[in-house]
Amino acid sequence: MSNLNKIAKLFLFISVVLFTVWFGGNLTRSFAFFQLIDPETQSIKQNFLKLSSESIFAVYKVTAALIDIIFILFIVSYLVFIINSRIKLKEEGWLFITTIIIVVTAPFEIYLISFDYKFIINHIYSLLSSEAGFILIKNRLLSLGSFPLIEILSYFAIIFLWIYKPFSMSSGEDKRKRI
Repeated sequence: MSNLNKIAKLFLFISVVLFTVWFGGNLTRSFAFFQLIDPETQSIKQNFLKLSSESIFAVYKVTAALIDIIFILFIVSYLVFIINSRIKLKEEGWLFITTIIIVVTAPFEIYLISFDYKFIINHIYSLLSSEAGFILIKNRLLSLGSFPLIEILSYFAIIFLWIYKPFSMSSGEDKRKRI
């Protein structure tokens, strides 16, 4: 992986930056907006319904739009990096596992983006009542059950894989030559 061309290095850098920003934003959004839902009844907490829904919706609209755009840019830049680098995924197991995690979770994330898109469009054209907006947010947060937790843990695994780079055939060969 050390002999990448300049374009591959550029897209690797862009991918890492976009992944970091997207993952941090996604974690923040998850922790912030899951506070809206009562875990027992799975409905919006009454104290949030009494607040100004416009301020909550404005914050959600901006964060959703930014995070979703960054995710799409991350996927595109990561695919360009993989194609441009010509790394043999067979020899770099950590990169193969990372790619599999991204490819498997991307359709689910795109499905969740469709909820955000519906919310943003309805909010821009003022088609949302307070209750309808909270229902859209609730449906987005609860639509895939425990998937957001699984996704978060999977992406923490990606960070581990990028740092330690296990399952790399090239590093195993180097170790055997030293002995």
